[in-house]
Amino acid sequence: MDRKIVYEHIDTERVYQAARWNERTTDTEVLHSVTEFLVYIQDYTNEALHLVTRTAEPKAKEEALHIVRKITALGVACMEQNGSFPRPQSEIEFHNILNNAIESVQMLK
Repeated sequence: MDRKIVYEHIDTERVYQAARWNERTTDTEVLHSVTEFLVYIQDYTNEALHLVTRTAEPKAKEEALHIVRKITALGVACMEQNGSFPRPQSEIEFHNILNNAIESVQMLK
């Protein structure tokens, strides 16, 4: 699946989450700590694992992917509320160099 479509799915999940959980729909604070988000993510991860171990394919995969979308959007919400840091460019460059070296060695075989 194209990354653009995947990001659209994540974005629509964030729209849903913002509409579902806001000052008008809950008595609790809408802002959450990183720890709270990690607890929510862990709970959904456990739900997905429970589901895939007790449900036959292809339904298990479909239901699990719905939960993965939720988990991913929770990660986005966490970064929206608590900040985010980019991956250091030096790490990206290192892995690009490493991948190029591996490809060169494989071509020699």
